[in-house]
Amino acid sequence: MYFRKLSLSASALGLALTFSGAQAQQFLSGWTTGHFETKSRPHTTVNNGSNSATFKTGKPFGGSTPSKIGFTAATFNSVDSGQPIHLGLFEFTNGIIWGGTGASTVKFHLGLAITAPEMQVIEIGTITFHLDHTRNFPGDVDDGFSATFVPHAPVRIQNSLVQFSLDVTPLAFQLPENGTLFKTDITMSFAPVPEPSTYAAWIAASSLVFAVYLRVRAQRKLFRGPMAA
Repeated sequence: MYFRKLSLSASALGLALTFSGAQAQQFLSGWTTGHFETKSRPHTTVNNGSNSATFKTGKPFGGSTPSKIGFTAATFNSVDSGQPIHLGLFEFTNGIIWGGTGASTVKFHLGLAITAPEMQVIEIGTITFHLDHTRNFPGDVDDGFSATFVPHAPVRIQNSLVQFSLDVTPLAFQLPENGTLFKTDITMSFAPVPEPSTYAAWIAASSLVFAVYLRVRAQRKLFRGPMAA
């Protein structure tokens, strides 16, 4: 009988954990969103659209162009926890500009427009792009581009909390003068975040199992009785 109680308690624990995991599971569909922060400085322009955004900075030298970072959104369909969501297309251009006219950083606010399991627009976090405008003397010198990501707090999607993370560590590369690089391999993913109620259920179920175990152990000792001398 005691072993049956222990088995039932363990089953209760397993069901509690399975139920909490099932609630946290999500399949997301929608598209990525993003916009650059506006830089209030000369020779820097930002153009944010519904599915794209562009950041340009620097006074061009000669027949070159400003340095540029462009973003084009992408769609995703039925993505599960841990699977990659492609951010879309990022275009990086290293223009030849006059010294001191280019911004060294720009913030890009990354988000999602979710269509399933329910309509929802959320912000995921902030990417800070760093532009290293090297001095071209003597001769042209490659410029460095890099990025850091700061995620927002977990967000609630339907009935579950989820945390997003950017899967790029690190994003850093060099570009020659007047060079352009297209990147489509930057992805993010999400994972369920256990809520306090989940922890409480786990602790309660664990305590029940442990209590039954102690009782069974005590009853076994009592049944055996003292050993003969």
